[in-house]
Amino acid sequence: MSPILLALVPSQGPSTGGNPVLLVGTGLTGATAVLFGTTPALSFTVQSAEKQ
Repeated sequence: MSPILLALVPSQGPSTGGNPVLLVGTGLTGATAVLFGTTPALSFTVQSAEKQ
């Protein structure tokens, strides 16, 4: 299943970064990286996975 992003909270923030961001979607369980444009997130955690 390809990842599908359903929501990004907050939807915007400072260009300097450093704020927590919640990504809501499907197919995210196998993610090995999160990018904001070309900038990688310093860390990320999949908090729950929907069983299908």
